[in-house]
Amino acid sequence: MSLFEDTNPRALKELLGEIHSGMTVLPDFQRDFVWDPGATQELVVSIANNYPAGSLLRVRDKHSYFACREFEGAPQIDGKKHTFLVLDGQQRLTSLYQAFYGVGEHRYYLNLKSLIEGKDFDEGIDDHHVFPSDFLEKKKGVPARMRDCVLNRTLIDRTTNQLISNRPPSDYMKEIQGTKGFPFQEVLDSHRLPPGGDSPFWADDFEAFLKWRETALWEDIKTVTGVKVASDLVAEGADSA
Repeated sequence: MSLFEDTNPRALKELLGEIHSGMTVLPDFQRDFVWDPGATQELVVSIANNYPAGSLLRVRDKHSYFACREFEGAPQIDGKKHTFLVLDGQQRLTSLYQAFYGVGEHRYYLNLKSLIEGKDFDEGIDDHHVFPSDFLEKKKGVPARMRDCVLNRTLIDRTTNQLISNRPPSDYMKEIQGTKGFPFQEVLDSHRLPPGGDSPFWADDFEAFLKWRETALWEDIKTVTGVKVASDLVAEGADSA
């Protein structure tokens, strides 16, 4: 898996490692990272399929002529000496760094079972809204911060994603539930989604869904970590940072 710097092939692992170590940084005059998750996902799929991903342009900054900053999500450079400044390719490199290092506001997942079974690479990756973003925005006026929160995300295959599209949960859940032989309740449980006839899905009740899932996920977190209150979890995270 490689990208290209000028005419020289470079391993993607090496390029991202240099970002993480602070060897490769951005000139401070570069614009901020603006790509949406869909663009990042498409880039990951393209690279994994060895499709061309464009060239990168970077220069050696031996004498530190320019003020610089780290890539979004990378460790702070805190005055460390860098080697390269990226002039073209920031959006692609930031996207890939955040996707493969698990930083930033979004996470990207591979369905290894699908890949082992021989399905296309893009069948094995998808992170989707439970209540579709377009539905929440147009029908309920929910702001982006709430639409895109982690409580409203789950991992599904590409086919199911396409089936869901922008449909309300009461609509697409009914179709999925009616699929012959599909373990509907089991799948809801595995995704930590509210089951039963009184589930918020059937009334398209987004607020009730968020409350239910927040409680369910918090119980899981307490079980796994042993913490009792959220402040303990924050403190432990801060100590290990």
